[in-house]
Amino acid sequence: MTRALANRGVDELLTTGRAEVALGLTRGIQALADLEGLGVAIVAIRLGRVVPPSAVAPAFADAARARSDRRQAITRAEEYRDRTQSDARGQAREIADLAAGRFDRLVQPARGEAARFTKVLAEARKNPGPFRQRLFLETLAELLPRFRRTVIVPPGQDLDISLFGDDAPPQTKEAAP
Repeated sequence: MTRALANRGVDELLTTGRAEVALGLTRGIQALADLEGLGVAIVAIRLGRVVPPSAVAPAFADAARARSDRRQAITRAEEYRDRTQSDARGQAREIADLAAGRFDRLVQPARGEAARFTKVLAEARKNPGPFRQRLFLETLAELLPRFRRTVIVPPGQDLDISLFGDDAPPQTKEAAP
């Protein structure tokens, strides 16, 4: 008994270690009985209630409360960790979904424009002359409404681009006296 108890801590004997001590004692006594050839079988050993001496009992009670508080703190921390991780996973999924939606909103129109350009390029390679004329006319139709002047140029005459400059008169600086 002394050997079995000496290998354990007092806290362990007062709490969870009694069953292990009883099992160790059963095996040890059975081994000794077999060694001596007693012919008996040790079925079980039951340890009575283990209590600390009355002088140190309050300290053992405080230690037991501290262990209980520690277990509760660990449990609360694990619950907080699990809850926080769950919330973070949910936020991550939400952000990923928003990013995927934005990706679709931005990429799909770009793909459509690229496909349209590919078709226009194929058409331009087939008939470059009519395509250039159509492109020129479309560009003029887009740009001319922006200008404030209308200039009519006879066929065959070059167009002076400076005519399309700003309508504001040039600014001049006055000389200081």
